[in-house]
Amino acid sequence: MQPRDGAEGSWWSMERSTGDLRRLFRFASPVDWDRVLATLKNGVLSITIPKAEAASTGKRTDVK
Repeated sequence: MQPRDGAEGSWWSMERSTGDLRRLFRFASPVDWDRVLATLKNGVLSITIPKAEAASTGKRTDVK
């Protein structure tokens, strides 16, 4: 993984070959799991993960 800075803030990128992919992430801030959005468009997976006001438990997010 390589850290990068862009117009929309800091983010991480990693290239992979084809096949199944599963990743586990830990966040320093609580996540609002009801507002997580994951989309796959033209081979690019975009995930928006908003911060939550209070701590919450994990939840599965489906990619559209």
